[in-house]
Amino acid sequence: MIKYFKTFFYPQAMIYSYNLPKELVTARIREVLQKKITFFGTIDMTGYFLNDDTFAVNVVPAASTTGVRFGSTLVGEIIESQKGSAKIKTKESKTRH
Repeated sequence: MIKYFKTFFYPQAMIYSYNLPKELVTARIREVLQKKITFFGTIDMTGYFLNDDTFAVNVVPAASTTGVRFGSTLVGEIIESQKGSAKIKTKESKTRH
């Protein structure tokens, strides 16, 4: 039974490395999350910073069933490596509401 709960309590973490300073990576993520939707655009994601180094991105699903919506939230933590480059450690959690 516990193997079925691992998806919820132990989501897979992925790490992305960038050959850029942490401050620049953080600034670029902030730019993307602050973009406005145009008249012909669609809202397919929303995002925000939880603190200076951690952000969350919510995927807004295009389809929904009667009264039930499925989506996912990606949480990313921006860390600085010993060499001064940035890494983003992400975890995804699926939600149903």
